[in-house]
Amino acid sequence: MSLSIISQHCKTIQEQYSINVELKLLLDDIVQELNKLKENDNNEDLFYNSLQEILLIINNVDTSLLNHELFFILRDILATLFSKWNNLSEQEAVIFQMINTHFYNILNAIGETNIEEYKILFCNKTLIDSIILCVDSLATNDEQYKSDTNLSILNCMIIGLNHLQVKQKQLQDDSTLLALLDSLVNLICSHYYVDALKDLELESTSITIAQDFLLETCPLYIVTYDGTREGDISETISNFLFPSHCLDIFQRFTSTISSWTNIVIRCMSSLMSILQYIVFRDNRKLYGYIHLRLVDHIYIILNGFTIENIEDNGYLKNFILYTIIYLYSFTVDLPLLTYIKQEKDFIPILLKLIEVNNSIIQVNAYRVLATILSEDDVKQLENPSKITQVFVEYIALHIDNMYRKNILETTLLGLISTFLCGIC
Repeated sequence: MSLSIISQHCKTIQEQYSINVELKLLLDDIVQELNKLKENDNNEDLFYNSLQEILLIINNVDTSLLNHELFFILRDILATLFSKWNNLSEQEAVIFQMINTHFYNILNAIGETNIEEYKILFCNKTLIDSIILCVDSLATNDEQYKSDTNLSILNCMIIGLNHLQVKQKQLQDDSTLLALLDSLVNLICSHYYVDALKDLELESTSITIAQDFLLETCPLYIVTYDGTREGDISETISNFLFPSHCLDIFQRFTSTISSWTNIVIRCMSSLMSILQYIVFRDNRKLYGYIHLRLVDHIYIILNGFTIENIEDNGYLKNFILYTIIYLYSFTVDLPLLTYIKQEKDFIPILLKLIEVNNSIIQVNAYRVLATILSEDDVKQLENPSKITQVFVEYIALHIDNMYRKNILETTLLGLISTFLCGIC
């Protein structure tokens, strides 16, 4: 009887777009029948078959119903499956994939409204703890990397939760999400992350799901966080990367920069995104000798691609942008700035980069130039109105974003102290 009612209601939902009141009644009935099936262990097959049928049509449900009990049931099942992800039956594996895909689609389409609904559904301690259990196991156990399917599911969920913290900044300091962030930072600060980079073939045109998760998904989640724990996270990653690993990694890859594939560019871009994220902290003084040696690698990188290369490749644009921002961070440290001015001729390279058809690359190249050019050099720059316009557009982009306050302040200082003085 339960399966018949669930099938009938699923068919109704699939065939017509009901108003929310009618739809809620249908979902209420489905929940009631699911609960009946759960009460009897002999109905396990019927229960999973019903879940599959529901998940095939549930995308038609309006997000205003996210706090319906049906979604809580699905969330709790997902948490249970994450907690036993290496010991799933065939039916459980199918449901694991389907619920995860459905929740990923919800998170991928997230907006800046319905904050409380998303918080109740996704910032759930049981769910997040089950995900943390999986992430933590990846930081300690080689066996956890054997299932590409499970890693793909975890990868999608972390990407989805990253959308949540990006789109709804109010939630990024929620205690459950902070616990997940700590777990991801711990994974990045393990030999698995470094090994994944070192094992990356220089001619790679594809990567494994494990490499994708370690080298791209985890870094992205970390660097898009800009809440109250940003300083602690930066310090933790700095203390791991800079003393023992950074120089070796860059030495391996920059020596073959002319033959980099898109895969290598993507993975090095993610590493550079981490460096530019953590560098605006006191670690410049603690690890100044490391940064000093990394300047040489930055020179190779910024000099290694033509304007055409950069403009034709979105991954390369990001990589160049992160590299310029990382270089800019050195200019607020006198020994590093002196080295940049005296030992490396960055000016021609940066003058080339201001011609890239990307306003964010342009403005950051100008920010560096503002610190290494003399006032007389600034006066010789062509098209001062373009320079001003680039800064104005960049400031307008960040003016209402409190989370980009430091970027805005340093941009204004660069514009006021150097370019306006030089142009006027």
